[in-house]
Amino acid sequence: MLSKYQSQQTAINHFDKTTLSLLKPYFHMMFASDDKIPWFHNLLEISKHNLALAHCIQHNATARYLLETCSTSLLSNDFHDTIGCYSSVKSQDTLKLENNRITGKKYWVSNLHVADFGIMRIPTRDAEAYLMFDFHHLPHVKTFECDQIGLEMSRPGTFEVRDYEFQSKHILGQRDYLDNQSPFVKILNFHDYCFVTNYLGCLMRL
Repeated sequence: MLSKYQSQQTAINHFDKTTLSLLKPYFHMMFASDDKIPWFHNLLEISKHNLALAHCIQHNATARYLLETCSTSLLSNDFHDTIGCYSSVKSQDTLKLENNRITGKKYWVSNLHVADFGIMRIPTRDAEAYLMFDFHHLPHVKTFECDQIGLEMSRPGTFEVRDYEFQSKHILGQRDYLDNQSPFVKILNFHDYCFVTNYLGCLMRL
């Protein structure tokens, strides 16, 4: 059972593994849990006072739950041992996957500056592939072209990969665009609910 987050506990000005350790009682939940309401209540409480922190929690959780749904063997057992990032397809993206090799750039990735891994969606003809990027072993270049404005601690960035061959275990699967039965869809819906929760927290704080 998750603990209830209190508003006075929001004096956090960065997002890292120490922060995750502090947040564990309020957000450490398996996605298969039937009762996600306390998780969203805690996110709502944080978003009222610290939208940047809520945004970081959202993107970390989405990345973890995508791994949990597809392959728990790739996911650390400890909640605060790893930080994840997630990003949907952006119009500027140039990442391409061909014969398990990937090359190109991925733009506007929240949590990138502190992430151990990332889950990215890559278009492949009539579908999209879900790939896990292990930033400790993947040759890549990160850039942060924008100033830390707005959601300071989430600091979106760009990374580039050049002709890297992915291991099969890091290709989590593919989803046809019209497939609403894919296990990925539940996590994407969860991610959208997080956005709505964070917007609601902002409105309630006004």
